[in-house]
Formats: sequence, C-alpha cells, structure tokens
Amino acid sequence: MQKGSRKSVWSFALFGAVTGVLSYVAHNYHLLAVPFFEPYVTCSRDCYPIFEFSVIPGFVFGALIAYLNWKFSALAKFQLAVVVCATAFSWLVAVNAAEMTFFRLDKIIPPALQFAERDKAQAFGFAISGMIGGLVGGTGTLLGVALANGRARKARGFLPIVVAATLIGSMLGIPPIQVWQVQLSMLLLFCCWQAAFAGMLAQVLARSGSELSQ
Repeated sequence: MQKGSRKSVWSFALFGAVTGVLSYVAHNYHLLAVPFFEPYVTCSRDCYPIFEFSVIPGFVFGALIAYLNWKFSALAKFQLAVVVCATAFSWLVAVNAAEMTFFRLDKIIPPALQFAERDKAQAFGFAISGMIGGLVGGTGTLLGVALANGRARKARGFLPIVVAATLIGSMLGIPPIQVWQVQLSMLLLFCCWQAAFAGMLAQVLARSGSELSQ
C-alpha cells in the first residue's frame, strides 16, 4: 500500500471517531427517534425505560462510508445513495437485534439472584447483545457496499472487518458503576466501532485499488 493510501486509511479512522461522537450525541438525546420493532419495554443500566432510538447514527455513518467508497472507487450518486441507505438500514436492524437479544437473555436471569450476581449476568447479556448488534450492523453495511461498489465485490479482507465489528460490540457489556460511566462506555463503543470499521474498510478498498492498478 502506498504512503498516500496509508494516510487516507488513518484519516478515515479519525473520521469514524468523529462520526462516533455525533452518533453518540444523537443516540443519547434520541434525536429523530423511531420506536423499536417490538413493542416491549427495555431498560437501560440506570433503569430508565427505553422505547425508541435515533436513526441519525445510521445516516451519519452511512455518509462517511459513502464518501469512503467515492474516495477509492469514484461511485455515481445513485450508488452512493445505496451505500447510505444500506448503512442506515443496517443500523436500524442492528439496534433492534441487540435489543431483542438482551430482552430475551434478561428474561432467563433468575429473579432470586443477588444484586451483584444479577449485575454480572446483565453485563454478560449486554456484551452478547452488543456482539449481535455489531455482527448485524457490520455485515449489513458491507453487503450494501458490495451491492453498490463493483470494486468492493472483488476485494479481499471483509471477514476481519466483520470479526472486529462483532468483538467491539461486546464493549456494550462493560460493567458501569456510576451513570456517567454508562455514558462514557457508550461513547467509546460508538467511536471505537465506527473508527475501526471505517479504517479497516478504507484499507481493504485501498489495497484492492492498488492490486487492480498493477
């Protein structure tokens, strides 16, 4: 990979951290929120019921992924729109998949457990839910990229991105002590996930472009 391409990869990782901050703010304040697919009540770690979630993170990150594809593949506007919409839809499905997973895991926790054991069990449930969400979101976004970008369909290296997206999702299970730690862990999750995904995808597309030009 050329020096300029490596610089672009790190730039996109930094952009991913920035979109992570923007996504966290939108998610935290429920900006342009929509209800979950299933109408049951979930509860965050500070025990405030959650009925809805913001759609903005999907479009913010989708815009970055579209720009990334344009940078390395010069796609047409329609193709870029496909990438944005696929990423936004993947966000919607990923959040719901994580929420549904945690709800079902939480139901099987014995009510008689002491608070400390119950907190550990819930933290494990959050970690598994985050991994499911990361897997769904990462896979869906890559499918959208492959659908819109012919060069991406020929690229190699998507599997490590999916693995990273899944593993980073487990950060949702970081056990908090104070409310501010819940907010910090969510901020870190958004920033790390989007930075890693954007940086790794930029690396794959840059390497693919170098191989095709040889």
